[in-house]
Amino acid sequence: MNTINTKLFSSLILVFVLTIVPLPDGVNALRPAWVLVFILYIQCCLPEYFRITWVFLLGLCLDVLCGSAMGFHSLALLATAWIASGRGRGFEYYSIAQQMSVIVLFCLVYQFFIYLLDAYFGIAGDIKYVFGSSFLSVLVWPWLRFFISPHKVAVLKNR
Repeated sequence: MNTINTKLFSSLILVFVLTIVPLPDGVNALRPAWVLVFILYIQCCLPEYFRITWVFLLGLCLDVLCGSAMGFHSLALLATAWIASGRGRGFEYYSIAQQMSVIVLFCLVYQFFIYLLDAYFGIAGDIKYVFGSSFLSVLVWPWLRFFISPHKVAVLKNR
């Protein structure tokens, strides 16, 4: 397994662990959308590794881990990935502030989609958590870029 595949797989395991880590009730609703940020990273910065079937399977795994209805997160992740598909080209050349502003919009779309699905199924939610979770998800973006950047991998291969 090459270095980038190893980093992606270990990052995926870490993302799922961070998704299910128990948090206090007041903070739990503000949990960053770890899986979404990971998928957006793959889609925008490593498009050769991006597959829509993986998004669907990761959404199903997220449904199982969170105990939600099957397909709930898959639908939200697929819709957000579809909206983000036009931004892939040239995204890695944006400044980090521009990237974060685009990512916050995608996180807002995802969280609002989850909010609407929750409302449809009769689960009461608070709209402030949509914004809080989205803005915390954006704070994850620079760190994710730093840890699994393909440019760092290329430098490590040349040593």
